[in-house]
Amino acid sequence: LEKDGRIGAISKWIRRDTGEPRNGQALYNKHCASCHKFRGEGTAIGPDMAAAERKDTNKLIRNIVDPSSVIRPQYITHIAVTKDGRVLSGLLAASNTATITLLDAKNKRTVIDRDTLESLKESPLSLMPEKILEKLTAQQIRDLVSYLRLDGKPSR
Repeated sequence: LEKDGRIGAISKWIRRDTGEPRNGQALYNKHCASCHKFRGEGTAIGPDMAAAERKDTNKLIRNIVDPSSVIRPQYITHIAVTKDGRVLSGLLAASNTATITLLDAKNKRTVIDRDTLESLKESPLSLMPEKILEKLTAQQIRDLVSYLRLDGKPSR
């Protein structure tokens, strides 16, 4: 309910005024590019933003505000607990009969021997943190969304 209210408020802010894609590009690079690729920039931990539903503003905002509402299978976070008590989480980047490899939000790969695992389970939570937009002003959110909705590169 709280998230629905936040999504509604952000959608109103976006409709109220226009954003500046060039400023949005800088915000994308600062807040999103560490996990998402878009127009050749960024890191491919999460989904490529070029393939995301960017034209539907409500879906775009929902995916940012509530990243755990829809998680594609290849982006499901896994939690590994080792027999010595370590707890690691990340995307399941590789798996074979001897090891698993987790990829965390900082793009760090951790290889874990299967014989050291106590448990491995899927998490209902996205690797993408919530409240990413909390640090941004209404204008910055408009700028970011205008950049993400743009088809070409922002003009200089």
